[in-house]
Amino acid sequence: MKLNLEYFKGIDDISEEEKDKLEGYLNENNKLGFEEYINKDKKIENLLELSNLRENLLNWYPFKENSNILEIESNLGEITGVLCQNGSRIVSIEHSLQKARTIATRYQARENLEVITGNINDIILEEKFDYVVVTGIDKKRYKLEEILKYAKEHLKEEGTILISLDNKLGLNQLNGIEDVTINQNKENQSKTKTEIEKILKKSELNNYKFYYPLPNYKTPNIIFTDKHLPSNESILRDLTLYTENRILSFEEREIYRKILKEDIKMFPEFANSFLIEISNSIQNEIEYISFGNSRKEEYRLKTVLLDKIAYKQNVNEKSKKHLEKIKRNIEILKNSNINVLDSFEDDKIISNLVKNEKSLDKNLVMIFKEKGQEEGLNEIVKFKNELENKLEKSEENCTDVFQKYNIEIDEETKSKLNFIKYGIFDLIFQNCFVINNEYYFYDQEWIEENIPLEFIIYRAVTYLCNSEKDIDSKYIFEKLEIDKYIETFDKLETILQEQIKDDIIWKVHAESHKTIKNMYDTFIHERNLEAGKTQEKLNELGQIINAKNETEQEYIKEIQQKNLEIEKLSEELDYIKNSKSWKMTKPFRNLRGRLKNN
Repeated sequence: MKLNLEYFKGIDDISEEEKDKLEGYLNENNKLGFEEYINKDKKIENLLELSNLRENLLNWYPFKENSNILEIESNLGEITGVLCQNGSRIVSIEHSLQKARTIATRYQARENLEVITGNINDIILEEKFDYVVVTGIDKKRYKLEEILKYAKEHLKEEGTILISLDNKLGLNQLNGIEDVTINQNKENQSKTKTEIEKILKKSELNNYKFYYPLPNYKTPNIIFTDKHLPSNESILRDLTLYTENRILSFEEREIYRKILKEDIKMFPEFANSFLIEISNSIQNEIEYISFGNSRKEEYRLKTVLLDKIAYKQNVNEKSKKHLEKIKRNIEILKNSNINVLDSFEDDKIISNLVKNEKSLDKNLVMIFKEKGQEEGLNEIVKFKNELENKLEKSEENCTDVFQKYNIEIDEETKSKLNFIKYGIFDLIFQNCFVINNEYYFYDQEWIEENIPLEFIIYRAVTYLCNSEKDIDSKYIFEKLEIDKYIETFDKLETILQEQIKDDIIWKVHAESHKTIKNMYDTFIHERNLEAGKTQEKLNELGQIINAKNETEQEYIKEIQQKNLEIEKLSEELDYIKNSKSWKMTKPFRNLRGRLKNN
């Protein structure tokens, strides 16, 4: 690694706060490394700036072998590492000295990297590059036109420019209020697709291809193209990662689904960000890419879709073992005489695409809508019977999945379930095609031994109904007689998902922001709680008053009783005083009184 300061003017115009933050990063990297620091600190800002999730933007791209790559606006080197893995020589330009030092620290072991500090308008490079890569543009420093001009000047004739920008009309730009954001979010340019296309044409760059990363180009979890736009199911992979204190006006994925329902061709206009590939001869046939950002590192794979095939590949060294497990699942299914579209080649899971056929979930949606619930149910029963006939049954008295995870279920209920020895539980409708009236499966990642077939069907139905709200899952579960197991299956599903998901990513996705609706619901809830507390206090006070009143009533009754007794005694006394005997004995009473006084 070489740090080139030849073009640095001696002034680093980033703020003191930013400098302190970067110094902190470097110190933590020296102690732990950036990934360990992210896991320890658990801050969204660190995740977005330092995590290897940033590499998803280009870690799938088919760079030519032995290519030289120019990177402009490197920031903290979020994708510099993936460029170093794919090119023979990388020149990375960053205007900030402090940021350049951060890049140098991150990739100090990379011998093919040169980091140049300075403004592109001052930097003179004699060589031409196979690729020029620009990830975000600091609007205070450069215009898109300037970047494109500089890129063209330093690009080989058959070279490629790869540039990413936020969309001014992206849903995340229009959604809610954000109090605290990363500095780069405030500084980066955003432009509409139409504006970008006008600038490209003005710059005489007429051959280009748009990619649409979601949730954005910074942490892509899924990337679409015009040849493969989102569906109701695939848009659910939009794993939003908002910074803290964000108040959202709406649920982004639900708005996208409304846009898709209205007109799928409208999606590119509202995509959150763009990656644009610009070249005289674009030969890249990739149509779609997805990742598993919400998963733990050991389960993260990338799925790349081309015209006729798709393939899965590990994103990091840790997830290589997961590929091997998928290979084993393919073999299990084949041994069970279940048709699969997958094979294992060159450290990839290769899937043959069925272009002219709809996946089973789409067929089911059509049947439910056009032929009704009973016909749709018949198709699901047929699917269930197929799996039941072919999947190997569990041995008697084996340790089942409920025992493994300590899930309570009574023996009588459990005895009615059909346990499968090798429970590949991603046999869902979305991962299945019907070809010549036979089922063909692909993308079978997950397995649990001795799992109920009914649980596999429960998952298939649940995923179908989650993506198609008009289909009634309750009706299907009742007819399949698995409705009584739903609570138990929910627990099992939660446990299986917990094993896979990355706690930090999931926490950021689920908890770092609030929607206006949720805030309103929370307000109503809190108001009701306060009203409830007030009512409780009123009830307590009422009980005290009632108790006091009861005591007073009893006291009054007691007084009244005493008064009656006094009145009775008074009457008796008056009677005695008026009697003859009382009058006759009066002289004797007086004498006794005088004697007593003497």
